[in-house]
Parts: sequence; C-alpha cells; structure tokens
Amino acid sequence: MILLMERERHSPDDDEDVVVTSDRRIAAIREDLARVMTSLDRLERESAADPPDASASVFALALETLGSKVKAEAWMARPNATLDGRAPADVAQDPDGARRVRLLLERISHGVFG
Repeated sequence: MILLMERERHSPDDDEDVVVTSDRRIAAIREDLARVMTSLDRLERESAADPPDASASVFALALETLGSKVKAEAWMARPNATLDGRAPADVAQDPDGARRVRLLLERISHGVFG
C-alpha cells in the first residue's frame, strides 16, 4: 500500500518508530473499513425492504449524499459506468437495481468512487 511506503526516518535507529507509525496507519485503515462495512450491511438490510417505488427512496439518498436537488437530479439522469453505462434513475426502477444504486451512493458518501 502506498500509505505504508511513506516513511519518515531520521536515522537507521528509527526502525521502531516506522513500525509504530505503520501500525497506527493500519489500525486507522481497519477502523475506516469497519465503518464502511457496517454502513454497507445496513444498506443491504434496508434495501431488502425497499418499497415498490424504490426509486423515490434512492432519490432521497442521492439528495442527502450529493447535497442539492439539482446535483441529485443530474446524477440520477447521467449514465454511470459503474451501472453498466445506465442512468441510476433507470436502474433504480426495480428493487435489485435500487439496491445497486443505493450501494453506489453509500460508496460515494464514504469517498470510494471506483
């Protein structure tokens, strides 16, 4: 990982400091991953109970994630490579598609764009 390659060493005797710094970074990454996984688990449970008009709840999440109605509408209408080139609004028409779009929005809210 790139983060582990960043070493601030001042002398050959500083190996112990590097290990401690790397351990802290690994612990922080693990904590972040645990938060993301918890959110994804919650979303999967919620999306299993999506109402027949799942696109409305997806739009509400897009609005919350992106911060404005204009941005949410534009994002929902724009084809998205992660959704096989389809617009999120089209994909969200059925419960399975709504789940995919909700997971994508959750990833965006956590800064995972790819």
